[in-house]
Amino acid sequence: MAGCAMDVLNTLGHGELEKPCENARVMEFGLHGIPFRQQPRYSVEYKSAKVGEYVSDLIFFCLDQYPETRAYHPFVKFR
Repeated sequence: MAGCAMDVLNTLGHGELEKPCENARVMEFGLHGIPFRQQPRYSVEYKSAKVGEYVSDLIFFCLDQYPETRAYHPFVKFR
């Protein structure tokens, strides 16, 4: 994962390109077969009441521990 992120950083640089860099990392992770989900949404509850939603940029999975994550993203090729 770190190598993919560094490839993107070295190519696109740093700064205000947050979404393009995220999308480039998604592309790299897919090319390397790294399982992930982009922009998953999670309900946030407080005292049993929904108070909002949290959206993460990227979530990674270990295939050995979570085989059900294999179908989360169309760019990821699993063996």
